Amino acid sequence: MLGAVLGTAAYDGGIELFNRFLAAYQKTGDRQEQRHLINAMRAFHDRDAIEAGFQAVLTKQIPLEAGFTLLVAAGQGFSDTRKLPFEFIKAPLRPDRERSSQHFRKRCRRLPDLLGQSFCDPESRHELQAFFGPLVEKYQGAPRNLAQVLEGIDLCVARKAAQAPSVASFLERY
Repeated sequence: MLGAVLGTAAYDGGIELFNRFLAAYQKTGDRQEQRHLINAMRAFHDRDAIEAGFQAVLTKQIPLEAGFTLLVAAGQGFSDTRKLPFEFIKAPLRPDRERSSQHFRKRCRRLPDLLGQSFCDPESRHELQAFFGPLVEKYQGAPRNLAQVLEGIDLCVARKAAQAPSVASFLERY
C-alpha cells in the first residue's frame, strides 16, 4: 500500500513534497523504503519536482544506480512532461562526450527504448532517431533497441490515426 499512497501523493504534489521524499530517502537505510520513494518520485507531474529528481541524481544525493529510473522515466506518463527525460539526457550525452560511470554505460544500450517508449508522434520519433542514430553503434544491442522503439512509435502513430475518427464520433454523442 505504501507505494500506491506515495505515488498518488506525488501525482498531485509539487517541489515541496519532492523535497520531503528526498529527505526521507536520504534518511532511511531500508532499501525497500528507498525503492518505494524512488518509484514515487517518478510519479510526479510537476515539472519542478521532476527536474529536482534529475538534479538529485546528478549531484549524487541519490546514487545513479538507484536513481537511473528517475533520469529515464520521470514524467513520461503525462503528455506535457513526457519529453523531459529525453531533453535532460540529451544535454550531458552529446556525441562528443563520454560518461565515465560504468553503470551508466551499461544502460546506454537501453536508453532509446526507455526514453522513447511513451512517444507517439512523428516529431518525437525523428528527434529520437536523430539523436540516438549516431550513438547506438557504440553499444551492443542498442541498434536493435532503437529500431524496436522506432517501430513501436510508428505503430502508435498509425493506430492513433486509424482510431481517431471513431473515437471522436463516439465522444460527440456524449
